[in-house]
Amino acid sequence: MTIERQTADIGGGNRISYREVGEGAPLVLLHGIGSSSQSWSAQLEAFGGDFRTIAWDAPGYGDSTNPRDAAPSAADYADGLVRLLDRLSVTRCHLVGHSLGGLMAAAFARAEPGRLLSLTLADCAAGHAALDPAEREHKLQHRLREMHCLGPRGMARQRAGRLVSDKTTADVIERIADVIATLRPDGYEQAARMLADAEVFADLAEFDKRTGVLVICGTDDRITSPDSNRRIAEAIEGARFELIPDAGHLSYVEQPAAFNAVLRRFLAEMS
Repeated sequence: MTIERQTADIGGGNRISYREVGEGAPLVLLHGIGSSSQSWSAQLEAFGGDFRTIAWDAPGYGDSTNPRDAAPSAADYADGLVRLLDRLSVTRCHLVGHSLGGLMAAAFARAEPGRLLSLTLADCAAGHAALDPAEREHKLQHRLREMHCLGPRGMARQRAGRLVSDKTTADVIERIADVIATLRPDGYEQAARMLADAEVFADLAEFDKRTGVLVICGTDDRITSPDSNRRIAEAIEGARFELIPDAGHLSYVEQPAAFNAVLRRFLAEMS
């Protein structure tokens, strides 16, 4: 099923592109640093029959306007999400954030706790703010050099296989590479700077603990490890932690049936 991008004017000369299908309680999907709304195709198809399912392109991705600041914060992306949901008349939603999208989701949860029906963090990035400054700068510069030297297509060839388990198929890797190849270098650089300065635990410590929280991670995630995601879950009172077998960092792409089953059970309990 192909769901075309739409674009919403969110004010101030800014726009957000997104894909939407279905009716019912809103389910909003936030992609990671090397991805876009296109990566959520299996979830749009699976949940569109029961939920108003919306996958955005973060600012700087797809057809979305870049963030205003060269080094935006997670809160800046969360503000863009607030304005998109306002434009789409979404007052409350189930929110799912993958990897860098988890940082955005946590910032949204902190700023707008009353708008959450539930929060799911999948293969969540913790952010690099707590790292030694030299290590943080090294990680940032590595990402920036990689994009500058390889470009989106070169990065796609180099990185796609690292985002999945060793058990995956060539078809899955090709689909992931196709998404990475569409990245916009300027938007990617801004997102990398956000990752360098973000710290998910600070936002999660401040949001309403009555919100149901699920943390999901692939057993073979080499980017944001199961141990790291387990620590995130343990930092949230009442959160549950689920592993997706035979899945790497892009667990929702590599093992969509297993991922969707875990998410669907959680959403059923939260509805």
